[in-house]
Amino acid sequence: MKCNVEIVYKNLRYKVLTIGKEKYILDIGGSSFWKVFFPFLFWIFPLKVYKVNDENLIKEIVAPTVEQKGVGWQTAFVAAISLGGGSLLYPYVKYMDMKISPLISAILILIIFLIIVSFFLYVNIIYGNKLKQHLNLKQYPKKRLWIRPDSKQHFLFILYSYLLLVGLTVLFLGGSIQQPNGFMFFAGSIVLFMAIGLSLITIKVGDTTIKFKEDSE
Repeated sequence: MKCNVEIVYKNLRYKVLTIGKEKYILDIGGSSFWKVFFPFLFWIFPLKVYKVNDENLIKEIVAPTVEQKGVGWQTAFVAAISLGGGSLLYPYVKYMDMKISPLISAILILIIFLIIVSFFLYVNIIYGNKLKQHLNLKQYPKKRLWIRPDSKQHFLFILYSYLLLVGLTVLFLGGSIQQPNGFMFFAGSIVLFMAIGLSLITIKVGDTTIKFKEDSE
């Protein structure tokens, strides 16, 4: 079954699906937490959608006439710029060797991981509260469906990007345990952030194919 995917204005957590004449809102952030780390699960397991056939309401969240309050696309860009700003430290890499034990390095890596995950969870909550300014999804009929990759090229892009970013994360953060270095901690943080961020673009805007689960609620 054909489906058109649209983004919700300044809200990365939700997407609007047009299936025939019906409108559904997909809650990406409300899916399983594991899908954040393994974006391919979005294509394998059924996703929860809410049927919202109010055209005015859909237009208000897709292309509002008055800008909505709360965080938007800037959140992701600000986070990326904040991390990217550290690249200015590159000329000083040779001065960043850290005299710490492998155990302390492992603890620092765990802290880095928790900070990045906490950031995504925090933004997810903020986006959820932002949508609630317009509607409460729990009041609408709920269904489950599968969404397939819109093209082979998109599937390969996500696959190769994920493998590359995960590999770099292991290289940088794993290497920093054996030879602690400030730059390696920083580089590992960037690629880990980007790897988790892939979950936001796994379901691409545009035309794709879906299949409803027969026992949907």
